[in-house]
Amino acid sequence: MQKTMKAAGGVDANAGAEIMEPVRCGKPDTNCLITHRAPLYDILEGCRIFENKAGGCIKWIMTPFEK
Repeated sequence: MQKTMKAAGGVDANAGAEIMEPVRCGKPDTNCLITHRAPLYDILEGCRIFENKAGGCIKWIMTPFEK
């Protein structure tokens, strides 16, 4: 059985490490893209908000405990 991974936005999952390296180094600053944060236990609500772009949602970040 072959397992595949598809990233949102059409990013080639095989190039994930290469794509993420500039982000790890702080270039470019991606904080402006994060519009919403919530703890993991609110994931269903986060999916609903992201899907409907409610409140201008661009990127919803799940955190362990943050509210």
